[in-house]
Amino acid sequence: MRPLQLALRLAHLTWQRPGDVLRMSEADISGGVLRVQQGKTKAKLRIVIDGELKALLDDIASYKTTQMPASKVRVLSLLVNEKGDLVNVLSVRTLIRFLSEFYPAEIYNLPPDPDQVLTPPEGG
Repeated sequence: MRPLQLALRLAHLTWQRPGDVLRMSEADISGGVLRVQQGKTKAKLRIVIDGELKALLDDIASYKTTQMPASKVRVLSLLVNEKGDLVNVLSVRTLIRFLSEFYPAEIYNLPPDPDQVLTPPEGG
């Protein structure tokens, strides 16, 4: 589940969609900036690498070096699986399985707030 954790953290810190995160590569990083072209909107972004994002990218780099066998060709994608291969699918099933393992059952089983009352919208 480590690649999924890294993917979710990267998506959270960069505010990118899962597909955009999976396309990120080491070639997109230069001069302290992560360059991203969004798949849906085609917008080109420059995300400054500092703080938590820098720590995460360092963590990803160390994870990649431990997962890739010495005989294998280096993968430029930021995200690799436990075998050192390219991660190419981030499915809803995988996300839900991760969240169910990550968060305790007590959170999922909380009843709705009985005192919550919806207020009608103002205006026409």
